[in-house]
Amino acid sequence: MILPKAVTSKAVLASTGALSITLVFGIVLNRFPEWSENLYYNGIYRYFRKTWDFIFAWNPIPMFYIWLSLVLILIMIFLRNFFFKKGQKLACVKVSIVFLAFHFAWFYWSWGFNYSRIPLGFRWGINSPIQDTVFLNEFYRQTYFIDSLRRANKSEIDLYDLRPLELENQLRKLVSDFQIKHGFPVFNQVRCRNLPTHGILLIWSTSGVYLPFVGESQFDGGLHKLSKPFTMAHELAHGMGWTHEGDCNFIAYLACRSSLDPFIRYSAELNYWRYLYANASRTHPNDFKVIKSKLDPAISNDLKEINEANDRYPELFPHLRTWFYDWYLKNNGISSGDKSYSEMIRMVVNFKKLRE
Repeated sequence: MILPKAVTSKAVLASTGALSITLVFGIVLNRFPEWSENLYYNGIYRYFRKTWDFIFAWNPIPMFYIWLSLVLILIMIFLRNFFFKKGQKLACVKVSIVFLAFHFAWFYWSWGFNYSRIPLGFRWGINSPIQDTVFLNEFYRQTYFIDSLRRANKSEIDLYDLRPLELENQLRKLVSDFQIKHGFPVFNQVRCRNLPTHGILLIWSTSGVYLPFVGESQFDGGLHKLSKPFTMAHELAHGMGWTHEGDCNFIAYLACRSSLDPFIRYSAELNYWRYLYANASRTHPNDFKVIKSKLDPAISNDLKEINEANDRYPELFPHLRTWFYDWYLKNNGISSGDKSYSEMIRMVVNFKKLRE
């Protein structure tokens, strides 16, 4: 494929123009958060979301695979032209600029400007620190609760037949109900796809991801079944326009625990408890050891199986991934970076206090 100079020059000009407009619009939204809510979220994103889902939600093939295939094809064409076609190096550089600028602009216009919205935890005044004693009380309370929940629903949990499409429909309804209850827009066709290529996300220390480039969320099919409902609800919350990781964990927790299905409820409570469990292992090692020694064997086995499922796919460059995602979140206004996931704990505790 020979790339005409006129085409690439015009494309570079157009893409850099789009990039500039995107940057300016982002600065304006950061300066006026109410604009990001009224102009972007309730305007641009709302209509984009409904249009995109109307066109693509029916597609049985995850858009992730289509996008990834096109990217890999373009990379191969770039490498061939750059190294083996005379007089094409400058054109290849221009095409690369167009490609990167387009993806940057598309990322923000199709979803990323939601980072300028005020996070849910701050809107509701529940993302504030909690005392150590409060944390420990919650850790012990939640441990006893999942113990009783596990015992009461042993057969439903152990014999649960997970069907990804049916589960997706259930969870979309639960997350939509959360949106309706609290006066936020609902997107009834937003997708969370099961990726049958097991490990494709887990090797990057990721169980699920919302990709604005494809307008869909997806989860790794290699996850243990007890991780899937909570992960899917988290990613569906991203599709609803929430960006803060703690918010999405919090929404996933409330949505799943409202289900009539004991398996989905247990997935929510167990995954919330796992954040408490991991935090306690670092900050309260003695209490952690006490809880660990007294865990119900069924819960211990659940943890073991979840970890074994994740460990089947060794992580690639885990430190680099953690650094990059922390940097990405902080540069998009999430000051706590990668730690924002565990802010779910304080949000749940403070939310419960408000309801008492």
